[in-house]
Formats: sequence, structure tokens, C-alpha cells
Amino acid sequence: MKLKLLIADDDATTRRILQRAVALLGHEVIAVNDGRELVERFAEIRPDLILTDWRMPEMDGVEAIERIRSMPGGHEVFIVLSTGVYGASETASAIEAGADDYILKPISVPALRVLLMLSGERIARRRTVTDGVRAVSDSGLPGLVEYFPGAMVTTDLEGRVCAVNPAGATAWNVAEGSVLADVFSELDRPALKAAFVLAAAGTAHTFAHHDATDRSRHYQTCVWPLWRDSQVSGFGVSTMQVVPTQAGESPHRNAG
Repeated sequence: MKLKLLIADDDATTRRILQRAVALLGHEVIAVNDGRELVERFAEIRPDLILTDWRMPEMDGVEAIERIRSMPGGHEVFIVLSTGVYGASETASAIEAGADDYILKPISVPALRVLLMLSGERIARRRTVTDGVRAVSDSGLPGLVEYFPGAMVTTDLEGRVCAVNPAGATAWNVAEGSVLADVFSELDRPALKAAFVLAAAGTAHTFAHHDATDRSRHYQTCVWPLWRDSQVSGFGVSTMQVVPTQAGESPHRNAG
């Protein structure tokens, strides 16, 4: 799979070596000097994969990743953080910032080849899932909403219900025009809002929560974008009840 890479490293020699190696491996590559330029060029270049150094002046790699993840399309790009420091805390910081993977410096050509091969496979799988979600367009929703075994609604861009299946009408007591957030507890609304923000950027998101009136009931809710003419036109929201894996275990955590 041929990839378009955007590389950020403040060391000119490292940039040249990585650019040449990536090009020789058959991929398209653009390199920038630091995290700030990485963020500025992201929307223009729309890379498949970002390879960014951690320690850079102006803006480091972790901050750049956090900013890119908050941008439209930022949750779809595959991001690898390169670092000369290895440890549990560093790995946790990279993942928490939104990195998909990391690679130790100095980066050898064999390691880079393996990284790009495995990353290409993961990018292809991610696109298959995303394309499947996007294939659910407005025209195909009536049957999907009607026969989905759990609660399902579709909403407009403001989160107001446009359609609801029987299970959703029973479970959530909503009708056309209802604000979906009103049926979620105050504790769970931030997770729902975050899921809508991600869906507005084109990425489906799933999170765990409780029933608003019965905290012993646990659910997984998925929010995904609905598309019309290549633009997000609204959202689909589906919920299924789940059983905790251990007695007393609460799944109230981000599951996306």
C-alpha cells in the first residue's frame, strides 16, 4: 500500500535520511521542521501517516498530536511518535496524546520498512471500517432504524431526533424533535458530546455509560456520521445493553 507521509523533525540530517528512505520504499513524503509547521500543514497535505519527533522547539510532537486530533480529519490519520527515550511513562504519554504507535530513534531503514508495512495494513483495516460506516447514507436508514435490535435514532447536526426505531422510542421516550442529550444523565453527557464532535469530523465513536435512571444497567452507545454529497449531514446513534465482565465492575469509561 502506497502511503503519503508527513514527517516532522527539527534535525535537518534526520529529515533528509527519512525522506530518502521513505521515497526509496515507494511512498510519498513531505517533511517539516517542527510541530507547529506539522499542525499548519496537516489540513493542506492530508497525509495517510504522520511520523513526528517528540522533542522539538516551537511545539513538541505530543502537543502537535493533540492539536491534530482535534482538527477535522484528525482522528483518521495514523500517527507514529519517534523518540529516543523508552519507558512506561513515555509510552503512556504518547498513547494518551493520541499516537497510534511509536518508534525508537535512531530509526534504521529495516525498522522503518517494517513500521510502514504494518502501519499500511492497519490503515487499510481502519479505512475498511470507516468506509462501511460511511456507506450508511440517508437513503438506507429507514430499514436500518426500524429493524436494529437495540435502540437507534438519527439526528440532525444539532442533535435533534429525526427518526427513531420502536426500541429507541421505548428505551429513551423520544420523538421527532427531541434533543437526544436530554435522555442521557448529566454524568454521561460529556461523553455523548465528545462522540458527536468526533462524528462531525467524520469518525464513528463508541463509549460506555449507565442508564440515566438505573445505574445498575450498562450500555455501549455508538455515534457515527451520516453523509450526503460528501458532507456530514447528521448522526446515527445506536445503543445496546451490555453485561459487565465481573461482578460489580463498571464499564463507565471511554470505549472508543
